[in-house]
Amino acid sequence: MTQTRIVLAIIAIALFTVYFLVPTPRATKERQQAAQPQTTTRSFAASATGEPTAQRQGRFALVIGNSHYEGGTWAPLSNPAHDAQAISKALRSVGFEIIGCGKPGPCLDGTRDKMLDAIRAFGRQLEASPGAIGFIYYSGHGVQARRTPDASDENFLIPVASDVEEEFEVATKAIPVEQLVDVMSAVGVQAGIVVLDACRSNGLRRTGSKAANSKGLALSESGSGGLLIAYAAEPGHVALDALPAGGQQVSPYARRLAEQLVVPGKSITEVFLDVRAEVLADTAGQQKPDMVMRLTRNLFLAGPQQPGSSEPPALVDTPRPEPPAVIEPHPTAPAAGAGSAAGTLTAAEMTKRGRSYERGTDGLARNETEAAHWYNRAAEQGDPDGEAYLGRMYLKGQGGLGRNEVEAARLFKKAAGQGSLVGEAGLAYMYTDGRGGLARDDTEAVRLLTHASERGEPLGEALLAFMYANGRGGLTRNDAEAVRLFTKAAKQGNDTGEAGLGVMYMEGRGGLAHDDTEAVSWLRKAAEQGNSTGETGLAAMYLDGRGGLARENSVAVRWLNKAADQGFPLAQRLLGTLYENGSGGLAHDDVEAVHWYKMAAEQGFAPGEAALGYMYEMGRGGLSQDDFRAVHWYTQAADQGDARGERALGFMYQFGRGGLARSDAQAEHWYTKAAQQGDKDAQGRLAALHSAPRASPARSFAPSASVAASGPRTAAQNLGDAIALLIIKKKARDGDVKAQNYLRSRGISW
Repeated sequence: MTQTRIVLAIIAIALFTVYFLVPTPRATKERQQAAQPQTTTRSFAASATGEPTAQRQGRFALVIGNSHYEGGTWAPLSNPAHDAQAISKALRSVGFEIIGCGKPGPCLDGTRDKMLDAIRAFGRQLEASPGAIGFIYYSGHGVQARRTPDASDENFLIPVASDVEEEFEVATKAIPVEQLVDVMSAVGVQAGIVVLDACRSNGLRRTGSKAANSKGLALSESGSGGLLIAYAAEPGHVALDALPAGGQQVSPYARRLAEQLVVPGKSITEVFLDVRAEVLADTAGQQKPDMVMRLTRNLFLAGPQQPGSSEPPALVDTPRPEPPAVIEPHPTAPAAGAGSAAGTLTAAEMTKRGRSYERGTDGLARNETEAAHWYNRAAEQGDPDGEAYLGRMYLKGQGGLGRNEVEAARLFKKAAGQGSLVGEAGLAYMYTDGRGGLARDDTEAVRLLTHASERGEPLGEALLAFMYANGRGGLTRNDAEAVRLFTKAAKQGNDTGEAGLGVMYMEGRGGLAHDDTEAVSWLRKAAEQGNSTGETGLAAMYLDGRGGLARENSVAVRWLNKAADQGFPLAQRLLGTLYENGSGGLAHDDVEAVHWYKMAAEQGFAPGEAALGYMYEMGRGGLSQDDFRAVHWYTQAADQGDARGERALGFMYQFGRGGLARSDAQAEHWYTKAAQQGDKDAQGRLAALHSAPRASPARSFAPSASVAASGPRTAAQNLGDAIALLIIKKKARDGDVKAQNYLRSRGISW
């Protein structure tokens, strides 16, 4: 398959998960720049106080440090109070307000009642700030235990003055971590982060004989932009209170976390990956931090790097794909003459004036700032379409307005409540992605879109078509209905409808014959309105010379760069692929490939995550070889059903790499999932796994200790390895870049 065919195949798989999200131009290509007595173990984290109001809208942290336990089951700890202070200081510097036990600063030495009061105060603060970011840090004793003999293991925080001795007592005398997670999920945080700097072992007396069945945390994502749970130690292990060399006033984990939180240009995912690597090094492998990420978007807590700036960095979201650039209103507003006096305009005419400025029509030059001004005036007078268009400006950060999804959702909801079809479509968009503090709700999105589309609102038609194409919101997948709705929207000039119809022609879906010429026509219309799906699809057609187009790599790359610079993850992933393979007229450049893969991966785009995992596995593009990071990104991709991620994760399990215990059963599970999607490599690996055990690919190609222990390898198996190596060397000599990198990473010449 040619590289361009691969590009088109990726588009066919991915466009219908992201196509309708069309971002506005933004500079995304700036590189993220990154900036270090006696051993006591402790069991497992979080905080609180009322300090100056948090800068940069709604960032609140609950920080708890429990040191002064009274002995018995729970020994005193030296450093949790210092840990809590260090983390509080770091969080304040990136704009968080610390919520405590009734006084400024973190909650120190919390009894159960004090901890519950702090949790309630934290919840009230979040509830009063819809769409806020919540951060919980706990340092102290913790335990992984069961409420009853037949229950699954859960994580519990141990208050000071606790007399918990028996396992059944945790339900009434300790604090379940799930309660902290529920507080953030219930109020609809934009994103929630929970850090447990404590042990995850069980020193309690256990009754009953059932084996533990650890369920960890229930990661409810309802009403939030997702959750990240970070643990200072793996399940069943301890977290060190201090290093054996002594001298530190904070734990190894807290020290490294406080350092990493304030590094500009570092995403929250990278923060915790780097903390893990540093703690592993600091403790000589004694302490292995863990992480579970279920964020729907990534965050840069310390903001982008600002060279020479002494101001604290802003808290920013990862650039995300945004709503369509054109939202057509239901044509009910009276026209406003270009010469009308501003003082005599009705609210509806003000909205019309704003639309003219936004689109550069009716004799007015395009001016987003003027558009926002007129939408704001119309909204102040209660015009629902003015409110909806103003909401869109907030959502996209246009017209001099700061990007504010919460305000956008509020305006969409208000406009929709007054019957604005534009507001209904905008609100539905927010529900489809769970944004602006709203829980993802496909059913409500479909209800709103159905109402808007039945009344001729083109964006409603286009987004409803997307729901039919994917079978979401209780709808049965219906490609024919999707095509009908895309066509209606496209014929009204809606760029989302144009892009969707182009994709349907590209794939030959919904009763349409596969027609590259028609696909190019509609994709170009969308692209010329700044629609990223149109730009990306058109680029693919130029790469392959399809639809009547000459093969023009430079034009293709120009369109891809436009979409990628707007934050469109599919375009970013494809640009990375072209750089990695030196195709599409681009010189081979692994550093540039890694840059674009990171941009896509940090938006949660599964193909980008899998590609970034591979670059970490191979140690390419300026990255140090790092199996743990590779496994992290493969897992993120596999959890979203990405075949490459599933296959790669199976490989890591098969050979026990990246901190994973070797497991043929897990390898078979992930290979099977990838094979069922038609992944040929996975099908081959699955067949090989079923036929005989194989050794881990190593520089000597010698069997690992675990394989050797299971019995000698057969002559056929050794011959197979030798033949495979000869084939790989032949490919490398013939210029195959992947074969060369594979051999180079293992120190094998060719």
